[in-house]
Amino acid sequence: MNIALANHPLAQAEFGWNWRFGVQEGSRVSLWLFSFAIFGLLVMACDLGFRRVPNKLLVAVVVLQAVWLTFCTLHMPKVLRPDAGSWSQAGLGFVLGLLIFYPLWHFRKMGAGDVKFIAVLGFLLGPSAWLPVLLGTVICGIYALGAVVLSGYCARLGWWFYEPSRRGAPYAACIALAALAWVGFLNDRIIGLDAIWH
Repeated sequence: MNIALANHPLAQAEFGWNWRFGVQEGSRVSLWLFSFAIFGLLVMACDLGFRRVPNKLLVAVVVLQAVWLTFCTLHMPKVLRPDAGSWSQAGLGFVLGLLIFYPLWHFRKMGAGDVKFIAVLGFLLGPSAWLPVLLGTVICGIYALGAVVLSGYCARLGWWFYEPSRRGAPYAACIALAALAWVGFLNDRIIGLDAIWH
């Protein structure tokens, strides 16, 4: 179950306070966190450097997350985790990402790689992925505004500076940065709640 839902009365009624988060479970979650961090950094590097997110990377992550969800369902059903937490939450996050952002790609307002990355992020984090998506949008807006201001300033000084519109803002990189911060926050909440409950 995602930590964003852990305080809901229905969640407490269903699971009570029987949360297991021992050393073994903690090491497994740490492995997921490390893998998520690597994924986020790779997305940032690809988007900043080439303005694209490789399909092979996204497919590999979906497969690994599917394996992780299956393993957790069988062996760690009551462990608080910063990921989607269940197949239903992962599927909901994925579908919402596609349904909401596909029209933006269709009307050429967003790159296909960005839409696919948002959908995969929803599969990883569930519906709670919307917070890093929104935060990433703000970061991307600040980046674009700064690039435009800097471009105009350099032009007045006679310096060369690339046109931001030619490459577009690194939307996926900004969302990945926000997602890394969000997952770190969730993990801190998990550790804090575990200390209180136990």
